[in-house]
Amino acid sequence: MKRLISFIVIVAALFSLCVSAASLDPDKLNIVIDGGLDKKYAAAGEYVEVKISLSGNKGICSLLANVSWSEKLELQSAKYECLDENSEGSMAAYPANGADWNTVGNSFIFNWVSAKSEYKEDGAVITLVFKVGSNVIKDEFLFVTAEIDGDNLFDTDYNNVEFNLINGGVTVTDEATGTLPSDTNDTEPEPTGTEPESSGAVTTETSGQGGLNTTAIIIIVIAAVVVVAVAVVVIVLAKRKSSK
Repeated sequence: MKRLISFIVIVAALFSLCVSAASLDPDKLNIVIDGGLDKKYAAAGEYVEVKISLSGNKGICSLLANVSWSEKLELQSAKYECLDENSEGSMAAYPANGADWNTVGNSFIFNWVSAKSEYKEDGAVITLVFKVGSNVIKDEFLFVTAEIDGDNLFDTDYNNVEFNLINGGVTVTDEATGTLPSDTNDTEPEPTGTEPESSGAVTTETSGQGGLNTTAIIIIVIAAVVVVAVAVVVIVLAKRKSSK
């Protein structure tokens, strides 16, 4: 029985490692969405800010992403931060800053290209403000993800940049966090120019996922099956010994 308990403790530790597997890669460009590394909390009806940020950026000239989110999150506004019309080069993003974000549904395409020089800064590139729906339950995870087009992520020499994507989202709490004022959606963003043409489809090229990815789920299921099997064997052996 002691061996069984020890085995279960070891498996539980492996579970913990699987769940917290998302981490920054020092050798790649990290594209991180809030809630992927550390939990982001908000209650039903609350407004919550979710940033998409770069880390370990050695220089890019292009970034094409398809951003999407849970139907239980209502997008109130989105602002392009570092990669905007004021950055050195040209800007091509759809929708443009100042768009009516309530009309984009549950996804939009972000397409940034710098014609002159690399962008080498870390920090937020997009700040999203959502309102959490009323039909949520405590501890529910409301995803915010991105699909990155690897062919359109390159430096000044047109070399593709390796990246590590950590998707994120919002974890529902039953206590108000008070992170944003209730009148957030009453603030209209300032228009910043004309809207460029849509850039087309985006293919998924991700090397990391926030939360529980498919591999982690498979490992957890296999480990759970092993635990149950070992428990059954131990119980059978114990009964045989007691009957002798």
